[in-house]
Amino acid sequence: MNVLLTGSSGFIGSHLARALRAAEHVVVEAHRDVDAGTAAVQADFTRDLSAREWMPKLAGIDAVINAVGILREHGVHTYERIHKRAPQALFTACVAAGVRRVVQISALGADRGTTRYFLSKRAADDYLATLPLDWTIVRPAIVYGTGGASARLFTMLASMPLVPLPGRGEQLVQPIYIDDFVAAVVRLLSDEACHRTRVELVGPQPLTLRELLTDLRSGMGLGRPHFLPVPLPLMLEASTTADPTATSQLIGRPPRPAAKFIDSQARSATLTAARLMWLLPLMRISIAMVWILTVVIVGYTVITAWRQPELLMSYVLVKWTHILSSTLLFGTGLGSAFYMFFASRTRDPRVVATVVRYVVIADWAFTTPAVILQPLTGIYLVRLAGFPFDAVWIGLSIALYLLAGACWLPVVWMQIKMREMANEAVRTDGALPEKYWSHLRVWVALGVIAFLSLVAVFYLMVAKPT
Repeated sequence: MNVLLTGSSGFIGSHLARALRAAEHVVVEAHRDVDAGTAAVQADFTRDLSAREWMPKLAGIDAVINAVGILREHGVHTYERIHKRAPQALFTACVAAGVRRVVQISALGADRGTTRYFLSKRAADDYLATLPLDWTIVRPAIVYGTGGASARLFTMLASMPLVPLPGRGEQLVQPIYIDDFVAAVVRLLSDEACHRTRVELVGPQPLTLRELLTDLRSGMGLGRPHFLPVPLPLMLEASTTADPTATSQLIGRPPRPAAKFIDSQARSATLTAARLMWLLPLMRISIAMVWILTVVIVGYTVITAWRQPELLMSYVLVKWTHILSSTLLFGTGLGSAFYMFFASRTRDPRVVATVVRYVVIADWAFTTPAVILQPLTGIYLVRLAGFPFDAVWIGLSIALYLLAGACWLPVVWMQIKMREMANEAVRTDGALPEKYWSHLRVWVALGVIAFLSLVAVFYLMVAKPT
């Protein structure tokens, strides 16, 4: 069957594309941007709002699966266009083009929800149900899987030392695992018994949010959670539970329970990715606080020096600047290396892309100024303290600092390239290329050399051996 799949670049759509091809369907993906020579068709849900625009895209198509959806509106990406008008135009074009089989991926609770999200989903669902097509409206619960927004949110919460719990955590959820979801959709695509029906796909049983977070925490190998009730809103406005019978019949077995969402082989990677989700913001806040404190101290020093000009370039001020810049240089480098190394171990392109992006920013914002300040303030301190510039420890310190700098420059270049490779892997929903791992190996080796060089410099600064 030739299947036009919309939303194939998203979490659900990308898994559907792979499962459909594995079932020997011919998948034609609809993308906003299409490269020349590919089998994909160009489609833009913010602009293709009439059947006339969809007709050419349906040539040779036997079935359509619409998996496009957004959780939040931004700019022209509105619920009205993405969930309602563009799908309605596509469904109308299917009637005109003779494409009878249409599967619409909606959302559990769309028939009862009152938010704009649910209302827009329901409008498309109800419109499709009026057309002379062999339609199936699929209403999934929360879909859990590596790389999905729900998985990132819930594993992040479950991995925290104190687990934030919206309200009392009694909200009912019934998440379905991504593999079960796509297996059910692939099956119902060719199942005539599912024509002109609404199918709810859910996990084996309802769970409270507290129970779900406990199961995920256990799956990551963590101990009993300590919950912290917080007044955080969670989008569970409509019903998020349903009878799992239809799901079991479609996939030929009971769906996977939440307690088995995290495979034992993926436990370490999942835990690392989850912790990075909340540790990285903490790192950014900590660094920001250091700079705020720096501004306060520098401001105080400048005011004092204005009143007493002889203190403007005092030994204490320069030494303080030298120590602060060395702290930022060493701390930012070590912290960035730690997060980047363990993010890479997850092998999740989305995690890696996020972490590498912030590592590159940290290098430019913090490491670069510190690299410049270190030798300037160091030379001035040597002059103020009266040390001879031909002292052995000074020469060794300069040589080792230059060695660390020689390692740092290619590391910066490699981080930028690794960021680009990770972003491309996210864009194409592929794995990190082999070149990324070869860069990482060199990056680690250069980082070790730079680290040991700076440790030696610190020793020379303190001991000043003759």
